[in-house]
Order: sequence, then structure tokens, then C-alpha cells
Amino acid sequence: MVSHQVADPLFSRVQLVSACAKTSGFTHSRIGERMDSNDVFLRARWYGSSDRADVSMGLGHDPSRTVGQHRASIRSTRFGHRPYRPVVLTLLVAALALAAGASLVLRNDGQSGRLDQAPPAAAPMSPFVRAAEDWLSTNLPQSARVIADPTVRAALIRSGFSTSAVTPPGRVVGCEAISFVVVTPALESAAIADDTLAGCVRSALPVAIFGSGAATVRIAETVPAGSHALASQRSRDSSDRTLAGAALAANPAVRAPAAIRTSLTTGYLDLRTATVLAVLAERTVVRITAVTGDPAEIAAGLPARTVDVVLTEGAALAPVLASLSEPFRPSAMVPTGPDSFRLTWPFTTAPIPQLN
Repeated sequence: MVSHQVADPLFSRVQLVSACAKTSGFTHSRIGERMDSNDVFLRARWYGSSDRADVSMGLGHDPSRTVGQHRASIRSTRFGHRPYRPVVLTLLVAALALAAGASLVLRNDGQSGRLDQAPPAAAPMSPFVRAAEDWLSTNLPQSARVIADPTVRAALIRSGFSTSAVTPPGRVVGCEAISFVVVTPALESAAIADDTLAGCVRSALPVAIFGSGAATVRIAETVPAGSHALASQRSRDSSDRTLAGAALAANPAVRAPAAIRTSLTTGYLDLRTATVLAVLAERTVVRITAVTGDPAEIAAGLPARTVDVVLTEGAALAPVLASLSEPFRPSAMVPTGPDSFRLTWPFTTAPIPQLN
């Protein structure tokens, strides 16, 4: 489940990432830590600046659209004279044939033989809209509250989203209960005459961007606290990622090509990923061979959340992952070779929580 709680200004996640520098030779850090079977504790204190903080953090949708209302009817006509019976039979046969043809068309358009239960037919989608729909289906829970144009809404419902969770233009009564807005050209056109919808679009910040120019599709997040609070949270997260990546790049137990080290110092890597790699580096040498970001998420300013690593002691990975609490635990761990793994973290926009 995606959370939309905005981080407390006093939330000092940046201190957690200083653990990445335990063996990096940073002269302004002193780090102590304790790890047991239940939790990994990192405590860091930074000196040499006006800000000094201590932290102790554990790692440890569419109203029912039925085609079934279409019925072919034959208006009966009474013929009172027997000499016209051949004509009557001919007309009846022709009318029945037309009715059967109409029924056949309706059946072929739907996915079911029953006319009253046929789902809406798939409307043509641009490649960018289709990519956005695929991203939503992959990364969001099917109960997520989403605003989407009718085409995207129908596609999401076909993929399993709740009809009540996906709101079309014209039915938006406020943004408070909405988590994401799928901003397509069609939805932007609808927002011109809908102030409520326009407000939701303006208050949302993108988490994934597909395409460019007039055909651009954005998946944007909205929170009750508003876009300013969300932007502030994102700014803090970016700063924390930059510090974490720099510390990780300077850690002698972490090996990586120059290009990857450079990307780490720019905040390219997800903070959860950097934290787990730092913990692994306390037990074994970690070699980062690839850092992979979703292109749509990178375009929106979000970090990469997939890494390929080679561990000197591959057996160290399982106990470390077992000790992590859910926000830090990867959603996928795929072996790629001897002591080699591809680790992926789930999509989230929530700040990393402080744990005891």
C-alpha cells in the first residue's frame, strides 16, 4: 500500500545514511552500530556543521457499462388477407435475419456471449497512454484512488482495479481522497471546464512521465497537505540520497565502476537501497555492477531502485535481508550468478520511517 504521509520536518533520515561511511574515512563522522538477529541498528553523529543530530533507526474504478441494453425489435403488422401470406413470411424472415445480425455484432464486440454482461470494448490507446496504464497496473495496488479519463479508466478496470477507486472526469468532488491523477491530453481537456478537476491536476506532482510534447502522459501524486508539502518532502529526500550515495561511493568495502560511483554522488540511488548496501558492506565486500532506474520514474525525478551486486560472501545476504523491516526489504531478489543478485525495491513515495 502506498502511503501519502508527509515527513515530519524533524525526521532526520540523513543521519541514517551516514552509516554508509563507517569505513569510508570520513573525518567528521563517528559511528557505532549493533546488529542482532532481529534488527540492525545504526547510530550516527555528524560534527563540523551547524546542524548536529542524533538518530537511532532500525532497519530491521467505471459505472457499469453494459452493452446489453441493445435490443432489436420487430414492429408487428397485422395482415388481414390470406393472399398476402407469402409477402408476410418474406418480411418476417428478413426482419428476423436483421435482428440476428444485430445480435451477432453485439456478441462479437463483447467478451461474453451474454449481451447484458459484455464489458466495455477497449478503445485505441496511444503508446504513452498504454505505457502509463501498464505502469499503474504494475506499481499501484488495485484499491488505489485514481482519477483517469474514460479510456484509461476502462483499461484499469479490465486489469483489476476497483470501479469505485477510479474516478472519471465529471465525477470528481475533491482531491482529498485521491492518491494519483493520470494526466492525459483527454483529461487536461476535461479540466478546462472543471475547476475541481483542474485543482487536482495542479496540486499533484509527477511520479512517472511518458512521452513528450502535447502527447505527454503524467502519473502524478497528490496528498492532502498539498503540493508544497510534497515538494518539500521530495527535496529532503533528494538531499538525503545525495549524501547517502556519496558516502557509499567513498566506502572502501563498496566497489563500483567510475560511472556508477558518479551516479551515486548525484542522488540517483534510492535511499532504501543505499542503506541496505551499507549494511551489507559491514559484512562483506559489495561490488555494484549495475544501477537501473525506470525511465518514466527517472524523468519525474525519482531514484533508481534496482541494483545488481556481487558479494564476496553471498551467504551474508540472507541474514541481512531477514533482519530488515518491511520498508527496507527488497520486493524481489533474483540470483544472477554465483554470489550475484539483482535486488529491486517496490515503488513508494512515502518517506522512510523512523524505527526503534
